[in-house]
Amino acid sequence: MRFHMMKRVVGLLVTLVFLAAGTAMGAQPCLSIDEVAYNGPETSGYLKTGVSQMVANRLGEAGVFVLETCDGPSLAISVTLFGGTANLGATIKKEGFHFSRSGVEGELIGFVQELADEVAAKMTGKVKASPAPAVTEKAPTPDTAAADVQPLRSEVFPLEVQSVAVGDLTGDGVMEAVVASRGVLQLLSVSKEAITEVGRVSCPDYLKPVRLDMLDFNNDGKAELLLSTVHTVNQDPFTLVFRHDGTTLAQMGKPAPFLTAVVTLPEGGRTCIAQRLSGIDYWGDMHRVSLGAKGLELGQPLEMGDAFHVLGWDMAPILKGEGKGYFLLSEGGRLAFWGDATSDSVYRSDENYGGSRFFLTKTEGSRKQEERRYLVSRVKSVDHGALKGVGVLQHKDSLGHLFQGMTRYKNGRVVVVGWNGYELAPQATSAAFKGFLIDFDIVDIDGDGELEVFGGILNKKAGLSGKGRSYFVLSSLK
Repeated sequence: MRFHMMKRVVGLLVTLVFLAAGTAMGAQPCLSIDEVAYNGPETSGYLKTGVSQMVANRLGEAGVFVLETCDGPSLAISVTLFGGTANLGATIKKEGFHFSRSGVEGELIGFVQELADEVAAKMTGKVKASPAPAVTEKAPTPDTAAADVQPLRSEVFPLEVQSVAVGDLTGDGVMEAVVASRGVLQLLSVSKEAITEVGRVSCPDYLKPVRLDMLDFNNDGKAELLLSTVHTVNQDPFTLVFRHDGTTLAQMGKPAPFLTAVVTLPEGGRTCIAQRLSGIDYWGDMHRVSLGAKGLELGQPLEMGDAFHVLGWDMAPILKGEGKGYFLLSEGGRLAFWGDATSDSVYRSDENYGGSRFFLTKTEGSRKQEERRYLVSRVKSVDHGALKGVGVLQHKDSLGHLFQGMTRYKNGRVVVVGWNGYELAPQATSAAFKGFLIDFDIVDIDGDGELEVFGGILNKKAGLSGKGRSYFVLSSLK
């Protein structure tokens, strides 16, 4: 992504504040910010806008107007990135103010906050002890989150869960959860008091579940269930569609020969896309999908380019303003942000994120069967009040060697990550769950206005008995 660099900072209007207890309300000080002088890699050029926005936002909280034109002084800022180090400098010539900090790149946000605080102190004549903006704070570690957010657990089931999805299948306003394991779909009743199984539906055992999604295709208030699978023998992809008939889930039409996902597109609304596998090494072309009388049908191709040959993606709003952008998850577990569909530049996070998995295999002549690992991670758009971004999976032990050893992937959690104009920053987190958090969904379970994370935990792989062990969890986001 290549942002259109702004040559000026949009003036921020903030409410007048009382300067001190017992004093009358007076005019706020103001200043303007020159264009940031940036020297560093081209891929980090977005700092020219991001640093200005962060300084302006923090000054606004301290009661200082930041305007395009102002009778007050002008703040000149310079940023230099080189060899993993960062230098931030600033001056206000009229006031004789100078600022300089140097350190590793990871300290740059803290330097920007210090700069804004010192400028605020200079302009107001007092130190503004405002906290750091929430968007720049790091989310607590899984161990810390677990102490603050207590998850609800279900009983343990002798199944190897692969994917979960939550939605209103019956149109009664109550959320139902569905879980896919090999050969079976579980219907669950989920509330903040309990997670219980209310039914099961059998599926062909030769189809390995890849992903579950829900989408109301015909806008009747009743979501359809999409089950993406891969044939265990020839590796062909298939998607099955189910509707709730008032009693249980009933399959609609014939299986469609592609995998599906539900995403948010630029024009708004949730829609279904198809991904056709081309070989076993990468995702193939993508199309919009409609639901007809005979089942799923391919529609308009999506010209997304190579940037979308990834594990998962979704469009979500950014933290400031009205803009939106694509959040993409690559095979290495790197979350990236692409805010301009006309550009191929992508800003990547420093964290690793992972998710559910499935395997494709092949045999060439008499050669030993070759196994290829795939990760199919959910990237879930979140736009709920001040919480904006995407939900992704994060595991304490990171990706390591692409989930070769299950014992290495414990204490997973769901993190909502948003773009703040400078970086991909954590906004909220679920509890840390013991076992391998293999998939999740984010919904308001009981309609109280608060989002919850529903997840599937695989805490034992299938062994000689052929039975895995899984349980399900519900956690608030903090």
